[in-house]
Amino acid sequence: MGIDGTYGFVYCGNRGLGIGVFLVEGQRIQGRDFAGCSYMGAAVQDGKGNIQLDVQMQVPALMAQGTATQDLPHTRHIHWMFPPAFGDGEPQMVEFAGPVAVMVKRISDKNAAIVKNGFTPETTARLGGFITR
Repeated sequence: MGIDGTYGFVYCGNRGLGIGVFLVEGQRIQGRDFAGCSYMGAAVQDGKGNIQLDVQMQVPALMAQGTATQDLPHTRHIHWMFPPAFGDGEPQMVEFAGPVAVMVKRISDKNAAIVKNGFTPETTARLGGFITR
């Protein structure tokens, strides 16, 4: 079974929490989270259904709580093996600047525009199930 499609993810670690959306087309993955980070890389499924994720996370210059704005955007590398269907909504512990719990679930392809255009109040409400258009 292929993994092409649109996925929502939530994450929580020692540095904070967040939500995002990513799109898998072929082995290419592209995504965006609510904090403005973008993700680009590959998601390759093996014969057992496990998914090898190899992604560059582009972090914009941000104001971190209690610190000065970072002068330059920077890149972080995420390399992790997920179970089939990215765990289908079950929490996965990923090592990324400390342990991070990540939950990934396939969502409607109506949400794929978030990957390119970012989050808006309408797309956020749709993700939360508050509107259905």
